[in-house]
Amino acid sequence: MCLLFAWTVFGQTPPPPLQVSVSPPDGSILITETTNSVFVMVGNFDQFTNVTVVGAFGSRQNIPFLDDGQLPDQTPNDGTFSADLIMPKVPVGTVSNATLRVIVSGEVPPPDPLPEPPPPPQIVSATNTVKYVVVPRPANDNFTNAFKIAPEGAIILATNNYASIEPGEPLHARVPTVAASVWWTWSPALNTNALIDLAGSSFDPVLAVYTGTSVTNLQPVAASTRDTVNNLKAHVNFDARAGVTYRIAIAGMDTNGVGDIRLRVAPGRLPDTNGPVTTIISPASESLFTTNAVAFAGTAKDPRLDDTGISQVFLQVNTDPPIAVIGTTSWAGQLLLPPGTNTVRAFAQDIAGNLGPADTIVVRFINPTNDNFSDAIELTGLAGTVTAVNQRATREPGEPLHAGNEGGHSIWYRFRAPANGTLFLTTTNSDFDTLLAIYTGDNLTNLTRVASNDDAFPESDFSQLTTAVVSNQVYYIVVDGYGGTYGDIQLQYVFTTTERYFSLTIDPPLGGSVTPPSGLYLANTTLYLTAAAS
Repeated sequence: MCLLFAWTVFGQTPPPPLQVSVSPPDGSILITETTNSVFVMVGNFDQFTNVTVVGAFGSRQNIPFLDDGQLPDQTPNDGTFSADLIMPKVPVGTVSNATLRVIVSGEVPPPDPLPEPPPPPQIVSATNTVKYVVVPRPANDNFTNAFKIAPEGAIILATNNYASIEPGEPLHARVPTVAASVWWTWSPALNTNALIDLAGSSFDPVLAVYTGTSVTNLQPVAASTRDTVNNLKAHVNFDARAGVTYRIAIAGMDTNGVGDIRLRVAPGRLPDTNGPVTTIISPASESLFTTNAVAFAGTAKDPRLDDTGISQVFLQVNTDPPIAVIGTTSWAGQLLLPPGTNTVRAFAQDIAGNLGPADTIVVRFINPTNDNFSDAIELTGLAGTVTAVNQRATREPGEPLHAGNEGGHSIWYRFRAPANGTLFLTTTNSDFDTLLAIYTGDNLTNLTRVASNDDAFPESDFSQLTTAVVSNQVYYIVVDGYGGTYGDIQLQYVFTTTERYFSLTIDPPLGGSVTPPSGLYLANTTLYLTAAAS
């Protein structure tokens, strides 16, 4: 928050406001009981004289911020004022806010030449308020506050965020820039080989194991940084002796080496160097889909005794980048398939970072499936609506012009008339300018046009027609896009008979049977009934 105050005199030009910023800025995270240099920058320092900055922080009032070149200030008279502030103590497990209030004042230089009588000085002030988030260090930041691990070992999730290096603390794994260490102790009940492993940590940590009673007299037992040969996080194996107290330090390679720690102390175990086994359960290989959004599901296992468990499962189609799916031992995900034949791979990574072998299947996405005349889809029943997308449909060699237009994205249907009647067809609710035609014939090159339509009415964009059809005749219906357009198709069809039928109802006999059964029968035809005794 910044408040500006200016005192002006009648007839004088209003002075410019002070341009003030503070570093660290509002909302910065600072660590409990640490000394932090705070800098107040006056962006238009050269437009003022006698600039002063004072602050208030906690119980301290009138804290001078200086621009004299003495630490923490870097350069004198450059408009950057500084002071050191000690953050308040914050208990472990809590977070606190600390408020700094700075007041900047500056005098506007008098006009030149100076008028008579001289005007009073113009003073401009600005008040900035910033709030810092003050966090504690980890409870096991210091050697003496190390957390105890049970003799049988454990998997522990922790962090070294905001941790420090104590005076006299050794350079863990001989890393000269080591920083931000946290501590544990462990004492086995039996003589055993011991694995201490940091697989699954969010950064590349440094690991060191010691014996000794103080941070200044530690005896090294084992140490490790990243295992580049096996591409694993730091881990050590050593022969642990029953009853000996081992001091475990975990730190960062440098001050940027902080984050989430996954510490595994496992007597009798070895590092996990094997990747998980993944299986695709559905769909089956060689499946055919008419939609590009396809769901996949399967399992992943990390079954060996030393394995660390599944961290993430991935799906990959062809050479596209892998995508993470939901779940681990049982997983599910969706892929968007490109048209044609696709190779889909599923593989998993364990907590140690090992990638397992992929399970591979082949799936095909064909849309539309009725692109060709020979693949026409049957329209069933007396009425219905079918939907399709003709974007990837093509025009076949020898295909006629539908409704007198070149089209270019045709799809085919067929309808067998159950009786003499009329067939109504419409593409209303399609989202592009359609073409519609109906034919008879059994081959693309010998079709006879029955009817066709471009627009149901001028500028309607959808097509519509009604035509007489003959009983048991197969009719081929085609939908295309005017001028090569394409999109979402809705084709509605309704068959209506023009013949007269009578309803015959046969009461259930007391015994035996009657054929034919109850139903609709064509007028002016002879129907023979047969009764048979039981």
